[in-house]
Amino acid sequence: MKTDFKTPSLIDELQRDALNSKVPVTELLKKCLVVGSKLGVGELTDWARLELDGYKNISEVPEYREAHGTPQVWNPYRGYQPLMFGDANLSEKYSMMRFHQPASELEFSLHECEKNKSGLHLSYPSTIENGLMEAMEIPLTPSLSVHAGQVHKMLEAVRRIAFEWAVRL
Repeated sequence: MKTDFKTPSLIDELQRDALNSKVPVTELLKKCLVVGSKLGVGELTDWARLELDGYKNISEVPEYREAHGTPQVWNPYRGYQPLMFGDANLSEKYSMMRFHQPASELEFSLHECEKNKSGLHLSYPSTIENGLMEAMEIPLTPSLSVHAGQVHKMLEAVRRIAFEWAVRL
């Protein structure tokens, strides 16, 4: 008996899933990992693994994982307050952060922001946090306040890259 339907290939599924915003980016990356492994495309496999596991011990993080926000400190009596710098260059430097976290953590953070209608407060790496606190008259814990849209932009960049890979393959 002959069937009239065609079974979609894994690459077709990857393209379809990349176009579907309801498919979590983490699931899309797992599919990239499978496709890259089966086709022997090391560059795709390596990229998907970095996105899934996070950019641990890697100083260079892709530019699309960069977020800009507002440096703040946590005051236990007044809540979050702006962290003021006497120098515009320092202010600019500490207003940007590159995300090393796994994509699943980014997705979770975005979901929590949307659920709570809030932004993110990201901790600076400990060396930076300690340096900032040492420079304060009253040492308060600094963080970077980032709008949820910044995280959404990162995840959409990952989705776009996965789609581009699927089209190339």
